[in-house]
Amino acid sequence: MTKDSTLWKEKEKREEFQKAVGFRVRQYREQKKWTQEMLAQAAHINDKYVYDIEIGNKCMSIWVLVKVAGALGVDAEWLLTAK
Repeated sequence: MTKDSTLWKEKEKREEFQKAVGFRVRQYREQKKWTQEMLAQAAHINDKYVYDIEIGNKCMSIWVLVKVAGALGVDAEWLLTAK
């Protein structure tokens, strides 16, 4: 396996992981019947950032992960692993 193909596979894994985390954020937000703006306000982040997280365009820092999990009332581990 070449270095380029290894890097490509890592990028694909990261993007897949970001989308899975974003899906769980959106899933739980919708269960609470919250808009993206409501989650952004509760987590003290920008609503555009919530949108980018939910579609997998942004990878949250640990700090933002903790803020989002706290706002949703779930463990950060659940957002990361669904367990």
